[in-house]
Amino acid sequence: MIYKLKHHAGETVGFEAGAPAGKIVEALEVAVAAVIVNYGPSADLSNTELVEILHRGMSKYGVKRIETDKQYFGVEIDMFDLYESIAADIGAIESKRNIYKFHQSIAAIACTVYMEGLIHSSKEAE
Repeated sequence: MIYKLKHHAGETVGFEAGAPAGKIVEALEVAVAAVIVNYGPSADLSNTELVEILHRGMSKYGVKRIETDKQYFGVEIDMFDLYESIAADIGAIESKRNIYKFHQSIAAIACTVYMEGLIHSSKEAE
């Protein structure tokens, strides 16, 4: 199935995966919540970083990025709405990380990708 992450800042990133939409959304929620809890409310993941997290953490579903300049039909996920949903229920999302290995894995990958992004950004600034 084809998915598109639509960002409130205008960035849209497409990817293909064999995972059901519910599993994709669950992974996105965990990734965003983990970064916010660990690095503060201003910590933000780009859609490109989110697709990288899905690629690393859900490899058995064959997640791969696709170009969005083509007219693909698929599931569009509005990240603004997802961020609002996470903010309203961040405690419940975070509590799953203590129980489920999938959540632990996605959270760890999300923090790694976030830190890689910070390192990359600071090197570009030099």
